[in-house]
Amino acid sequence: LVDLQNASRNIGQQIDFGFFYQATHHLQFYATYLHFFAGPFYTETATAEKRPMNGVMLLTEFAF
Repeated sequence: LVDLQNASRNIGQQIDFGFFYQATHHLQFYATYLHFFAGPFYTETATAEKRPMNGVMLLTEFAF
């Protein structure tokens, strides 16, 4: 049984970097990289492994 009442409230911390480029009046590009540092909540509650996570998002937007 998971004891959420006494578990740490520190889920983790995240840092991200973003890039935006407007190629034309109608076309835009976005890129984001993130790194998540897992906090003690995960080991205290055993809800997931305590390990860092990386993520990348690429987005293209075309406006009429």
